[in-house]
Amino acid sequence: MAKSKIFMRETTNRSVITRASLKNVLFNKYYSLYLNNYEFEGDIDYQQKEYILKRFWADGRIACFKLKELEGSKDHPQGVLVFCPFAPGYWNIYDYPVKVNLVNTRGVRFIPTGLQVVDKDVVIGFAQRNKKPVMEIVNNYLERMTDVLMVIRMNLKTHKMPWLIGGTPEEHNKLKNLFDKLDVDDTELFIDSEDIDKFKALVSGAPYIIDKLYNYYCALENELREFLGFQNLGVGEKKEHLITSEVQANNSLVEANQNCLLDSMKEFFERINDLFGIDIKVSIKVSSVLPYEEESELEKDVQDQEDF
Repeated sequence: MAKSKIFMRETTNRSVITRASLKNVLFNKYYSLYLNNYEFEGDIDYQQKEYILKRFWADGRIACFKLKELEGSKDHPQGVLVFCPFAPGYWNIYDYPVKVNLVNTRGVRFIPTGLQVVDKDVVIGFAQRNKKPVMEIVNNYLERMTDVLMVIRMNLKTHKMPWLIGGTPEEHNKLKNLFDKLDVDDTELFIDSEDIDKFKALVSGAPYIIDKLYNYYCALENELREFLGFQNLGVGEKKEHLITSEVQANNSLVEANQNCLLDSMKEFFERINDLFGIDIKVSIKVSSVLPYEEESELEKDVQDQEDF
């Protein structure tokens, strides 16, 4: 009984590790795509850019203030912008934070303490209109995508069952030679009649559904890409199979999702520029709009017939 419990525990641990590994791969894939999808221009360096995107991904919000001690100096005449997390302190009647506490994650001396007035001392920004982290929605898709990959893995293993060839120790060499011929696709095999029953395949009886599972996985992945504003043609679709209106509709949906993330960032930097006299711009690196051909002659003929 004790051995059985230990074996089950080890098997369960392997499954947990495999699942965590698969999800980790997906997480890092989409985290990298998200970080690489935006371009910044102006008075902001690469470290600040990455930090802003990280906070939007994990927390869904970030604060910005100007380090006034360096304002007017030779190296930093406009001062230096500092970005950090914040915790709301007071809200107005529209449920918007009007006073916040800045979170000093590294214990540095230049992070102001006490309540800071929004749009006077600091500027705050959110990753989405719902003020939720990007990761919160992404994680939901990653969980379901990992579920599908685990089922695919299990279904694949059911189709990897080996041949079971029974025989006495004396018969092993003869049976191995026969199996070697079978393994190299020999079309003619001659065996004794009493050996026929010794070749039995262990068949699991499980249906082959990997293709259906993969299509479902692609559907989830396309929904996730759509949310992040990446180019997306849909499950199993190719450009030559889509008519112009379908491509345009897909472009509009992807662009709408893209703008949900981009517009919030643009407004955040616009408030920073207005309050601190800085010039920062953000844009999407890869356009969400998919290229498409003009309407084919067949599509025009069909449209002409419908109009007639």
